[in-house]
Amino acid sequence: MGAFGVLHSTLVSLLLLIVSFAFFNIDELQHTIWPTIILSKIIYLPFLERFDYIYVFVWFLIIISASCVVFWGGIRILENTIGMTSRAALLVTAGIVFILLLPLRSPMMIE
Repeated sequence: MGAFGVLHSTLVSLLLLIVSFAFFNIDELQHTIWPTIILSKIIYLPFLERFDYIYVFVWFLIIISASCVVFWGGIRILENTIGMTSRAALLVTAGIVFILLLPLRSPMMIE
């Protein structure tokens, strides 16, 4: 099951890379903050008004799958090296991620 997630993320990223290089030139890519959102606004489907909602949701799934792998790795490291229980390791890992994300309050800080 995990192989399908990796395959999906890889294919979506590869397709986006090819389409971005075909649509934008180098100068536009350097000065555009989020070219993927601009690409999603070009797509028009008559039965769907806002395709970019679906587009952002697919990227959300990709980010969630990568985040789950990172959480799993952090939990396994704490379990094997320190001998913590799974629940305590999850709380410690989630707390560390939460503390690291607190300073990111504006899009400029994220950029």
